Amino acid sequence: MTAFASYQIFLEETGDIVLDGFCDHCSDPLVRVIETSEKDEPKERALATWLVKRELIKALK
Repeated sequence: MTAFASYQIFLEETGDIVLDGFCDHCSDPLVRVIETSEKDEPKERALATWLVKRELIKALK
């Protein structure tokens, strides 16, 4: 079984979620992609998250 450690979560412009981190057991780098853009409901939630993140970054500048 693979477990992530010290990971970051990214949201791609396509709406897919990317987990980038390291294996908890062997410390090898791991990258996993969760394809949310294939179904409408998850894609809409991912897009809303993307837009909110973009607006927050603009507001903080």
